[in-house]
Amino acid sequence: MLLSRPLSPRRLPEKESALCLLILPAGAPALPRSDAPLHTTFRDCAAHAVRPISAEVVERAIQLVYHLDEIADAVELVQLFT
Repeated sequence: MLLSRPLSPRRLPEKESALCLLILPAGAPALPRSDAPLHTTFRDCAAHAVRPISAEVVERAIQLVYHLDEIADAVELVQLFT
């Protein structure tokens, strides 16, 4: 049984036990995603944008995100999409 919320603690009668299966979602700290699926998802979203975004802009945005600490002003990233 999969639950969308945590179980509250309950007392079980003697000699009974319970098993809880925890399924970690992709991206959880114990199961980090690689960069490739993130890039694919971003490209897919950009391809379905109301205003088309060129592949060149998408690739530039990916590179800027990885080097935010090296650019003088994050406005450069925002301006790619305006």
